[in-house]
Amino acid sequence: MAAGHDARHESATGHPLSGRVSRYDLLLAFLPTLFVVALLVGHLLSVPPRTTLGVASVFGAFAVADGMFWNPPLSGVGRGDRDE
Repeated sequence: MAAGHDARHESATGHPLSGRVSRYDLLLAFLPTLFVVALLVGHLLSVPPRTTLGVASVFGAFAVADGMFWNPPLSGVGRGDRDE
């Protein structure tokens, strides 16, 4: 290891972690959270799971479309591929 290199601050791919959360990290965290919240709301309000999961699927589809088509990631940004 080189001097000043700290292995605790690397990702599994070996790229240094920047400590910043990107829009796409939040999007990936939002999707499963959306479905968990839908199941909890359905359970608390006695709504069938297919109804709450259907609504969550619509919101999830908009989130995926936003991340893929409306605001797609730029090549290399956020992956540690940039030369600074």
